Amino acid sequence: MIKFLIYIEFFKTGLFAVGGGLATLPFLYDIAERRGWFAAEQIPDLLAVAQLIPGAIGINLGAYAAAFAHPAGLVLAPLGMATPQIITILLVSKILGKYKESCTAQAVFAGLKPAACGLLAAAGFLVCRKALFNIDARSVLQFFRPRECAIFIIILAAVMTLKKHPAFYIALAAAAGIALKL
Repeated sequence: MIKFLIYIEFFKTGLFAVGGGLATLPFLYDIAERRGWFAAEQIPDLLAVAQLIPGAIGINLGAYAAAFAHPAGLVLAPLGMATPQIITILLVSKILGKYKESCTAQAVFAGLKPAACGLLAAAGFLVCRKALFNIDARSVLQFFRPRECAIFIIILAAVMTLKKHPAFYIALAAAAGIALKL
């Protein structure tokens, strides 16, 4: 039964996570809360691992998260997430050719763009909240995680100014985490 539930949960994630891999994060937080297969606090770590491994971030993230529920989750979650996308691609390719000039079709895509941005922004907020802030802080001074915030600012500035491969920034952040004993 757990294997079927893993497939269904990640099928729903794949069906509604419009906007790329990071759009799966709100769904993972929901699965963590409802199913208890993994802790919400683990998601930023899972995201870091998913970004290190080649492949689609959302698929990798789902596979690693589902593996906590059952080892078969490594296969079932990616299959579940990919199934609706395969079906959608097949349907859209048939329909889009006929209706690509349609005002309704253009309106649908115009509406999906801000929805994807909203999902990505929510995912970014959830990751930042866990990684940079101490929600259980007793005082304002304890609210910020200063070393993590410093790494965030340095990496953000480096990404905006340097044109390096993403692995460079991940390695830089990993080295900073080791150096700062995070």
